[in-house]
Amino acid sequence: GRINRDFHKNVSTISIEVMEAFYAYDWPGNIRELENLLMKAVAMSPGETITPDLLPVELVKQAPLPTPIFDVQMSLQEIEKAHVLRVLLHTGWHRGRACEILGTSRPRLRRLINQYGLEEPNDAPSMDSDSG
Repeated sequence: GRINRDFHKNVSTISIEVMEAFYAYDWPGNIRELENLLMKAVAMSPGETITPDLLPVELVKQAPLPTPIFDVQMSLQEIEKAHVLRVLLHTGWHRGRACEILGTSRPRLRRLINQYGLEEPNDAPSMDSDSG
């Protein structure tokens, strides 16, 4: 909100590669470093999405290379199922964070989990229950 207003932009999305880079980075400068990085990325962004080319090289270099999980023979439903599961595993099945990454609501995420028969591993800590 504030950063968009300051730079007269409408950046509303962060690519999955950027999110992975953010998760992999140590953040020695803590929240101020993140805020400064976001301000620069928003200022330089030609569109509505923050992409890896807008990040400092050292931050992107630390991010793990994305594992190709999609086969060209997969249907869109298979790709969606694999992506939802990947995000859930990445967040430790934290549905709030998964919704943020996926850009969806909790009810929609719940429907996708049920539709695809996804099950939380027994050893995964349940960080937020969806009971109600």
